[in-house]
Amino acid sequence: MRAILLLAALLVPRAHAYVVLTDLDDTLKITNAAYNATAAWNGLFSTRVFAGMPVYLRGTENEREALYVLSGSPTLIRGRIKQLLRENRVAYDGLVLRANLGEPALSYKTREIARLMAAHPDTQWILIGDDVDSDPEVYAEIARRHPGRVLAIYIRPVRRRALLPGQIPYLTAFDIALSEERADRLHAGVTREVAVELMDAPASRVMPSFVWCPTAIGPEFPTTQTIDPVATGIENRVEGICRSRRSDKVTL
Repeated sequence: MRAILLLAALLVPRAHAYVVLTDLDDTLKITNAAYNATAAWNGLFSTRVFAGMPVYLRGTENEREALYVLSGSPTLIRGRIKQLLRENRVAYDGLVLRANLGEPALSYKTREIARLMAAHPDTQWILIGDDVDSDPEVYAEIARRHPGRVLAIYIRPVRRRALLPGQIPYLTAFDIALSEERADRLHAGVTREVAVELMDAPASRVMPSFVWCPTAIGPEFPTTQTIDPVATGIENRVEGICRSRRSDKVTL
């Protein structure tokens, strides 16, 4: 009887099953992709990730149908990326890398996401990226081609480019987790775990020096859209890091 009940539980579809697709460089991994020399070095040797991002991705395991990591990085460094994901205990269903580095990221990513979506025809998607390259444009095109199938688009403002309508900016993984918790797609405990890591992590893993850094977080970010004391703590941490960064520059 116990085996029958277990089998039945496994066969019951998850209420909030969705697919998560995340970019790698400057979304999950700290790369500084806009600066070619630094990006090449970090692509090969850096193992630093943004604080809270692996915690959030691990926290979606009980909710999601699949997780895909889509990167413009070359297939040559597949082993290093797999090691990075393994070290951060990020279980994924597919790692997609660019075989032809001459192909623009816009066409490459749009094609590959469409291919992945065809493999999950009845599932909605959460898309996570940054504004260094073409993630905002790629994700907007995917949402246009597949109406009703994109639940949310999250973009990290590394350069602070203007986002396209409907896209949600995030400074840290807490913004994403909080937004997903409000949408009833993520357990509140995961949001708190993300917050704990962000409060404990070094500033360089919360807001690296190359990332756009506000002295005051605007109302467009999910963290500021609540009076939750945990969110206030994250907001204060980020603003403190940014003020310190500016103070250091003035001193120099």
